[in-house]
Amino acid sequence: APTLTPIQPTCSIATGSVTITGVAGETYSFNLGAYSATLTYSGLAAGSSHTVTAKNAVGCISAVSNITTNTQPATPIASASPNLESICTGENSNITLSSTIAGTTFNWTVVETNVTGATPGSGSTISQTLHTTGNAAGIVIYSVAPSTNECTGNPIQIKVTVSPLPSPIITDGVICTDQLGSTIRSYILNTGLNNSMFDFAWSFNGNPLAPTENIYEATLAGEYAVIATNILTGCISMQAKAIVSESQAGNTIAVTASEAFNDNPQITVVVSPANAAYLYQLDGQQFQNSNLFSDVVPGLHTITVGDINGCTNLTAQVHIINYPKYFTPNGDGIHDSWNIVGLETQPNATIYIYDRYGKFIKQISPSAEGWNGTFNSTPMPGTDYWFTAEYMENQQKRTFKSHFSLKR
Repeated sequence: APTLTPIQPTCSIATGSVTITGVAGETYSFNLGAYSATLTYSGLAAGSSHTVTAKNAVGCISAVSNITTNTQPATPIASASPNLESICTGENSNITLSSTIAGTTFNWTVVETNVTGATPGSGSTISQTLHTTGNAAGIVIYSVAPSTNECTGNPIQIKVTVSPLPSPIITDGVICTDQLGSTIRSYILNTGLNNSMFDFAWSFNGNPLAPTENIYEATLAGEYAVIATNILTGCISMQAKAIVSESQAGNTIAVTASEAFNDNPQITVVVSPANAAYLYQLDGQQFQNSNLFSDVVPGLHTITVGDINGCTNLTAQVHIINYPKYFTPNGDGIHDSWNIVGLETQPNATIYIYDRYGKFIKQISPSAEGWNGTFNSTPMPGTDYWFTAEYMENQQKRTFKSHFSLKR
């Protein structure tokens, strides 16, 4: 009997073939056909049966050898659920792979990606946690190849879009209150996100708030939190939190100047209620933490009180009473006359000027121009002159005596 070697149909070739192992001097009949030396028969239909007999040189015929071609194996066709997916960063892809043929195995490669977490692999589920690498959406494209019975089907591509989570940011702040605890200035919590793209859920001290806008006006001290949801992707942010504290605004300001003609004139400021956050300013200069101003020049001064939270804005004016130690009546417009500075608000105050021998020279008013250095229109010599000032301080009449220089 002849020995037959079959080649069965494959996924790509629908027919089979058979090869006869020949023996010298023999001929062969394929499917009861004429005997010949042909050893290979191809184009055998899938699922068909065939016979072969051998005949030797003296005419003896062998027993029949049989062969049957298999049916053509089916090519697996893969599918995925879902095949086009959108997830949020940090979520699992969870793609289920299936095929038209049971027992199909799946292998996938990463064709394209700009996210992290995507790797090649095999199995029936692509279960990978994916992360965007920034604030823009990313993608990963898998190529999945199905195979079974040594047949490999056409690969399919699966695209996963990875959307970033919203990132609302709210910062700590301060509200301003008055003496009764009523809010006089609120604090705006701004997420920095667009109203048209996100929904917002606010809470205060753990309790939900009604507004769904991207900003919230805080009028109470406490902990505020917000969660943003992207309207298009459905991605939900982490909870952003902020602490809003309360600062009481200054209500009244009391300004006290040191006594008149002090060698180190000072101004002391007291604000009620007491608050360590107050800042103090003299005549528009830099704010300072101390409520004491030293070595203040004579004249009218404006005191401004604010605070580091911007809740307080108080002003007051105060006079420092003192006198210049010299003057130079030379007509250059600088120190051309002498007077006591800071007594302008006391029109009834009087100032008497004497020469060094006690001779009366001039009586002047602090609200007038002062002494120009003449006596009966005659310029007085450059030397020291004495004065007596009579004025009111702390509702008491006071007298002060000292001297100054006239320089020519």
